[in-house]
Amino acid sequence: MIPARATLYGQLVHAPALRFLSPPADHTVPSCVPLDFTTLHDQGRIQPLSAPFVLFDFDFSNPPPGNRTAHVRVPVQEKQTVHGVVVWWRTALDPQGTVVLSTAPPWVTHEGVGDGAGGELEQCAQEWREHWKPCWYGNAHGVPVQAGRVCMGSMCYLR
Repeated sequence: MIPARATLYGQLVHAPALRFLSPPADHTVPSCVPLDFTTLHDQGRIQPLSAPFVLFDFDFSNPPPGNRTAHVRVPVQEKQTVHGVVVWWRTALDPQGTVVLSTAPPWVTHEGVGDGAGGELEQCAQEWREHWKPCWYGNAHGVPVQAGRVCMGSMCYLR
């Protein structure tokens, strides 16, 4: 089954315990590390520093012809150190958007902001995340940020 559409989301996070999962400083392309964030969140070892933000939207009936780059400006919500970005997808399996799946981390719960709520699965806890998980793109050194300031970044989709 090919989904009708999907959105790729990101969120800046403070997570010193995940610094060891960051690529070496000489890597120009960060690698994605799929993780189960539920335990980290329950233990207070990961702290969101921004609202979820959209990286890419995909309409699978009209796929993009080639590579794409997203340039994002993300408002920071509190003073802390950004250790990485959690990235996940939310997809509608049908054109009407009544069957929705998401790999959102456990703290993302608002309809339409990257979670798995809505449509036929609105009452489902979506505990199927053993297969598909959010990904971690880390920075071993961290980046100090201030509340109210904006972080800028880019992400590429290579076809």
